[in-house]
Amino acid sequence: MVTRNYYNCEWNKNKKHIMTTNEIKKNFYKENPTAYLRYIRMGIAYYYVELNDISNVKSGDIYSSAIHEFEVPCDDMGNADFEPKMPAKHLLRWLVNNE
Repeated sequence: MVTRNYYNCEWNKNKKHIMTTNEIKKNFYKENPTAYLRYIRMGIAYYYVELNDISNVKSGDIYSSAIHEFEVPCDDMGNADFEPKMPAKHLLRWLVNNE
């Protein structure tokens, strides 16, 4: 169950902050994390990145991290270079929504 509080942040029933897609994208540009290739299967390249979630709320700062995934179809790659390690902000188009 997801609820919204006064600060318009989403929280699950365990009082853990759930980052919205816009918050995830903002953190990608702030932290500039590296995405890593897991594998390529059936024409889709699977990348992942660990992103820290730092949220300022009334009770204090909450620090946690989450793994976000990208599914890049090989047809979308065209002539571009997709490396085993690359900046995650280059893969935002293919962010998988884990909600």
